[in-house]
Amino acid sequence: MSRYNSPSTSSSPLTTQSSSSFNKDEVEKQISQWKNKLKTFNCPISQQLMIDPVMIPETGQTYDRKLIELWLQRQNTCPSTGIKLKSKTLTPNYIAKSAMNENVEKFIKKVVKNVKLWLTDINLIEICSELINESLELIKNNNSFKNYQKELYELKFNILFNEKNEDKLFDNYFKLINEIDDSNLKIVQLQKLENKLTKNTNLNKFFEELLKLLIEYKKNDNLLKEIFTKYCKLNYYINDDLINSILDYLNNDDIKLEYLIILFNSNTKYNNDNLLQKLIKIKISNKMKQEFISFFRNLINKINFNNYYFNDLTNLINFIKDYNELNNEKIIIYTKLYYREGDIKYLELIYELNINDKEIENYLLSEYLRLNLLNKYLNLYIKINEDKMDSSNIVLFKLLQNQNQKIENQNREIIVLQQININQNKEISDLKQINEIQNQKINNLQQTINNTNNFINNCLLQNNNLENELKEWNKQIINNFKIKYPEYNYVNIINIETPLNVKICEEFYSDEFEVFGLKWRICICPKGTSKSNENECAIYLRLNSLQYKNENEEEKEISSIKIKYLIDSINLNNNRNFEYNFTKIEGWGNPGFKQFNFIPIIKNDKQIFSVVIGMKKLDIKFK
Repeated sequence: MSRYNSPSTSSSPLTTQSSSSFNKDEVEKQISQWKNKLKTFNCPISQQLMIDPVMIPETGQTYDRKLIELWLQRQNTCPSTGIKLKSKTLTPNYIAKSAMNENVEKFIKKVVKNVKLWLTDINLIEICSELINESLELIKNNNSFKNYQKELYELKFNILFNEKNEDKLFDNYFKLINEIDDSNLKIVQLQKLENKLTKNTNLNKFFEELLKLLIEYKKNDNLLKEIFTKYCKLNYYINDDLINSILDYLNNDDIKLEYLIILFNSNTKYNNDNLLQKLIKIKISNKMKQEFISFFRNLINKINFNNYYFNDLTNLINFIKDYNELNNEKIIIYTKLYYREGDIKYLELIYELNINDKEIENYLLSEYLRLNLLNKYLNLYIKINEDKMDSSNIVLFKLLQNQNQKIENQNREIIVLQQININQNKEISDLKQINEIQNQKINNLQQTINNTNNFINNCLLQNNNLENELKEWNKQIINNFKIKYPEYNYVNIINIETPLNVKICEEFYSDEFEVFGLKWRICICPKGTSKSNENECAIYLRLNSLQYKNENEEEKEISSIKIKYLIDSINLNNNRNFEYNFTKIEGWGNPGFKQFNFIPIIKNDKQIFSVVIGMKKLDIKFK
């Protein structure tokens, strides 16, 4: 079986035992002793292990370079002794650094060696996990211990392999993978994970992540191809973005073609139209010519050309124009173009392919005859039957062909002359009509001017009376609402303007109005909120701001306000009221008023919806 490199015994998952083979207290005591030896090298400022030990020559005290430099930016004393310093010069303490590294290395070696043993005891897994994390934290900024870092991560992965829940194992494994800088280690660990996974969903994610990793780090193209093949066979639904990334990564068109063939031949529901679009961007070499021809023939049989635009089909023709082996496929495409565009040039292109196929020849003959293209019909007929006809018949057909050509030419000339005559007569008629229309327009314009002047005068006289009547009318509507619904302590008429033509779910808002120290708006959907309730006008109340302003003009933010409200038309025929707790700026979604026959006022190119709203504050809470 073709497989990756087998993992070594030392890095394979350890089998844990339920019975305790080590004394937990003794193990913890041993770890504590190891840690105490390292405390000698802790920086006195942070009490953490130093990275770059330096010494203050005046006091002989050693500190971590970064920490003591920060200290000396603000102070001119030694942190441990408090002695005032004459100079802030620091000296590297090579002896301390060498001793520290030596002790750290001993500590890490003990951790690696003993943890491998302790991991066989299930009761010590948690202790081992904490110890590994502490060890990684200890050496993360020290490049001298990179090799030990790899061993410690391998131990962490071994602990993860004891997880029984596959989903949890997968998620935690990838969290750990993302912590690692070593790309080789990432890939090796992902290879191990594949053997552990069984669910298709997890294998899908696994292969996608591994493919992304192989592309990102440009590691092992043979492995990339092997993983890609497995991914395609496993998945019915392929990630198109991932396919694009892989093709972008591959800088060789021959290899790109191989990958597309793998994708096509796999058990997948990948869109063949997308596959074809990717294929035509590839330059086919002579080396891959036969593979391409075979692949293209299989692919073209699965394409639904009804979904293709004219440009797509012409691009496809240009892509295969130099391949005589694909003439049958060209005929399929030309036929689709002919039926779609109705242009006989595609019949000519089929004819020029010179394929000796009876079915295609009979198709062309029938089309030429149907379109009354007698010369083309005779040409093709002679070509097909020349070996069966004697010389006298051929001459007769040629004469008939020439005569038909002359008749066709004369007919074309007659048609052109007729069209010229028709165009000239139409121009004369159009000019007469234009003249009549212009005269009519002048008369209409003069009449319109007179009517407009009269109308303006009438409007000026009536304007004052209309404004007064409108105010009285609105006042009467509000009074009627208050009588009908006395519990509401805020009542007002709100107008919302919309265009004449609106769509389903299209929202429009009133101007802001202030009630209970907050700003509100009315939201209206004149055509309703879905197709199921089309033309059912929907109206909602919207809280437009969470900023509350009291009588003293002091502002603060609310967390919620509960109100009771009723939105009605000016006919006052709605009896439904709502209680709603507003906790955010919102409109659509809270309870609203719906009415089938809401009749707006039409003004110029707009319509105006007038609604009456009553509101009562029930509760308000502040942040």
